[in-house]
Amino acid sequence: MLLQNSSPSRAALMTGLTLSRIGLQRGAIERFQATGLNTSIQILPQYLKTAGYKNHLVGKWHLGYCHDDYLPNSRGFDTFLGQYNHVTDYYTRKLTYKEFSSNQTQNAEAHDLHENSDPTYEGVGEFATDFFSRKAAEVIENHN
Repeated sequence: MLLQNSSPSRAALMTGLTLSRIGLQRGAIERFQATGLNTSIQILPQYLKTAGYKNHLVGKWHLGYCHDDYLPNSRGFDTFLGQYNHVTDYYTRKLTYKEFSSNQTQNAEAHDLHENSDPTYEGVGEFATDFFSRKAAEVIENHN
């Protein structure tokens, strides 16, 4: 059974395991949650890499980002262009969250678009679906 939330569905697809086996049966990996998809479980791109395939990810990761070991380039992807998290603005690639400091709640923003592990501002102002489609087509066209 897959949930409507993206990280459990992505994790099940990448691992081939049920949600209860990977510990995501209760919902998505949330923003600023210090966890991710268990790194002791190999995922599809890691298996494909051992068979000699090149693996590229364009789009949303949403399987953890609190440590480098959770990031796409550490999980079998040769290249990554996309966002780590969910609820990111389709044009600015910013996410808004409540910041708690000095007993005051105020809105804060962060940029969430990365090329491999580095922030990138490419495509800001372009609708995310159009941007990711264009970049995925470039990866395919440049494949050798």
